[in-house]
Amino acid sequence: HLMLLDLMLPGISGFEVLKQVRAADALFPVIIVSARSAEEDVVEGLTLGADDYVTKPFSIRELMLRVRRTLALHRRVPRENVDEIVPIGERFRVNFTENTAITALGERALTAQEAAVLRYLTARPGQVCSRADLLQNVWGLQGHIESRTVDNFMVRFRKYFELNPQRPKHFLTLRARGYMFTPGAD
Repeated sequence: HLMLLDLMLPGISGFEVLKQVRAADALFPVIIVSARSAEEDVVEGLTLGADDYVTKPFSIRELMLRVRRTLALHRRVPRENVDEIVPIGERFRVNFTENTAITALGERALTAQEAAVLRYLTARPGQVCSRADLLQNVWGLQGHIESRTVDNFMVRFRKYFELNPQRPKHFLTLRARGYMFTPGAD
């Protein structure tokens, strides 16, 4: 099972529906499919717990890849050589056994997609991971794909795990190279 959720519904906001779904089941797979492509809409949808956000117009092929990938992640979050409880700085941590995290926003359930991205990054501390690496290894997308998906996850992780999201110490963007996780002190 998986929910494709449009934000522009009659009588209720798609964001409100997502909040209700997350209150009932923190791990149910949800992909937002919307014509609303503004960064603040994408960030809000992902922050509220959507596993992915696809803006219209999109190709059916891309959507089907994202659906298959999201379902695969919900069946099994990839296991790598990483501890099941990973500290992020001095105050925060991720529990991959329970797909939960202690964050700046309190304890929260992680979506399967969040857990998969975090597992990939935390398994490679200090290593640069390009956008293409993440899209291929976490989402299963190949080739040159222009996507803000990875950027949006990094924005979300900074809200979760950085004392000052504007000056991150753990989830770094290296211009024209990619992203890097550093577990050290806050």
